[in-house]
Amino acid sequence: MTPEELLEAYYYKGLNKGDSGEPFLREILEEDIKFRGVFGHKSKRGIQAVLDYFRAARNALGKYTFEIEDMI
Repeated sequence: MTPEELLEAYYYKGLNKGDSGEPFLREILEEDIKFRGVFGHKSKRGIQAVLDYFRAARNALGKYTFEIEDMI
C-alpha cells in the first residue's frame, strides 16, 4: 500500500465508517500511536484514544465525514 493509499484508507475505510471502521484502524495503527485532535485536546497515546476521540466528535457533530481533496 502506498502512503497515499494508506491515508485514503485511514479516512475512508476507518474514520468515515464510524464504529464499523474500528477493526481496520486497529489493523493499521501502531498500538502506541500518539495523537492530537483539533478540538483543543492534549496529546493522547494509543489506538483506544484515537477511537474515543472520533467517537466523541461523531456524537457531538453528527454524521460528519472527511474528504480528501488533494495530497501534496
